[in-house]
Amino acid sequence: MMVPRSFHTATLLENGKVLITGGYNGSYLNSAEIYDPATGRFSSTLGTMTRARSYHTATLLADGRTLIVGGTDGANTTDTAEMYDPP
Repeated sequence: MMVPRSFHTATLLENGKVLITGGYNGSYLNSAEIYDPATGRFSSTLGTMTRARSYHTATLLADGRTLIVGGTDGANTTDTAEMYDPP
């Protein structure tokens, strides 16, 4: 991974790549990465999540977007949601 993390999500996308969101590595993260199993490489996504979060869920939707919901930022549990829309 580009940024080591635990308590993140990993979601298999329709194109075979894996979206990795949030997590914790000494601080709570709002970053996301894409893992390409065909090349074994990680890359950054365009932008970051609106909230740092770990212990959240990420669900691939039928339209190809990923819904990211809930979690904690260490101080607060969040009831927010956001979408990842792959390019």
